[in-house]
Amino acid sequence: MYARFLPPIQDGCLCGQDDVFWQKGSYMERGGFITIMLKRHCQDYKDGNSQYFIENDVTDYMLVTYSRDGKILDFKTVGHDGRAYFTRIVPSGQAPNFLVEQGSLDDCTSILRYQDLTYTVRTYEYNVSPDGKIKERTTGTAQKETIKNPENDRTPIRFEEFMSYFKKWDNPYVNDSLFIPSPPYADLPFPECFSLIPDTLDCGCWPRDLQWTPCRYIESKEGYFFFVVKSCMTPHRAPSPYADYMVLEFCKDGTFREASNVFHITDDMDIKDLSSALTLRLKSSLDSVIIEEIYRKLIYKKEDLFKPEILRTFPDSITQRH
Repeated sequence: MYARFLPPIQDGCLCGQDDVFWQKGSYMERGGFITIMLKRHCQDYKDGNSQYFIENDVTDYMLVTYSRDGKILDFKTVGHDGRAYFTRIVPSGQAPNFLVEQGSLDDCTSILRYQDLTYTVRTYEYNVSPDGKIKERTTGTAQKETIKNPENDRTPIRFEEFMSYFKKWDNPYVNDSLFIPSPPYADLPFPECFSLIPDTLDCGCWPRDLQWTPCRYIESKEGYFFFVVKSCMTPHRAPSPYADYMVLEFCKDGTFREASNVFHITDDMDIKDLSSALTLRLKSSLDSVIIEEIYRKLIYKKEDLFKPEILRTFPDSITQRH
């Protein structure tokens, strides 16, 4: 219905015709023509940033001039807004002339790493001539502008608070239930947890795209062992989504010691019984300190000591030695 009044999608445009929808704006009458500013939303912007963002949505600020009978005289894209862009528009002289500061993010991965954002900012001047033609002129030189990431001002998580996301495991055996999410089923908060967990535990997924699900923890004489599921739906290096079933080891004072990847699973793997696979891997890969600590708890539960189903949860070397 309104298509004939909207600017066409040109060959150099970074929006596809099927990915565009328009939002009404404002207009100004001047002499023998009408100037309109409206927004053009693009759901799949072809600027190369789709490798970083699942939804690379960008809004174009459009300036269009029309004759009194509705014919398009001229149009220009005067700014972009999105995860990698910002636009600031200020009046310049007589309306509808104005200045536009266009910021373009230097490195999109800084968003995915919880870093401050550095933009290259260029200034353009737009003037509408008496015949309705839009003139663009670059003013000054490009400048750098850094916008602080407000998330980095959040208070780092304390170890006691970190522990509260996990449920203590008191059973005298190990199995896949160590990786059952603990209520209230909230993911670990980031970037707050970077005060405890290194940001180098995964190289196949950007930190912001990782989901850390807390499960159970075991307390030993020397420290704590936290069981977490680290999952990534949008890896930037791995060929398909994946999840890692991990054990994070901490000292008693809350100092991170090391991480162990118990099981790695991808979307293209065919595992018929994940529970059994996890249990088997836990028994074969858990540090002997954990096994010994669990066994120590077991021998004090005399009523359970001779239950075959309990003893079968330990590797043969453990049950034979004790």
